[in-house]
Amino acid sequence: MRDDRMKWAPAGRELATFEGDGFRFQCVTMQSQALVSASDILTRMPDALGWPDVICGQSYVLSLRRDRVLVVNGPFVQDGWDSELSQAVSDVTDALTVFEISGPNTLALMRRGAEISFEAPSRSASRLLFGFGVFAYRYESHDTVRVHVNHAHSDAFAQALRQAATRMQATLT
Repeated sequence: MRDDRMKWAPAGRELATFEGDGFRFQCVTMQSQALVSASDILTRMPDALGWPDVICGQSYVLSLRRDRVLVVNGPFVQDGWDSELSQAVSDVTDALTVFEISGPNTLALMRRGAEISFEAPSRSASRLLFGFGVFAYRYESHDTVRVHVNHAHSDAFAQALRQAATRMQATLT
């Protein structure tokens, strides 16, 4: 079989920190990320936050849809089906890359990839941003947003952010 590994750059080359006029984005590392699915999960986890809630602290829960949440840096829960709780748990720590976008022009940068507003609340943190399905929320301040994107799409997402940032800077000057 032919070995084509050398035709592509290794994943991660686009993940470096990037700074612009009024914003900065960087890749951040999460200790753990777990998807928890159950028909009554939002009843059991009423503190699950959505868009554009401001999340504070190291451990938190994101509401993704009425039967699914993402537990970030939470306590360890065994993967698989728990028949006692009627819930499924999947460790997605290595499946999701997390970007942090901060600064006064954060929303302006994000608007280059989606129709998004801090004034339009949603129970869900799920969004479509630059054509990618992501989980987005404000983190510890009103002008810092964290975005969880599928690891396989992380380079392309970072490149889309860089291109949008470059175009935005060109219009500001």
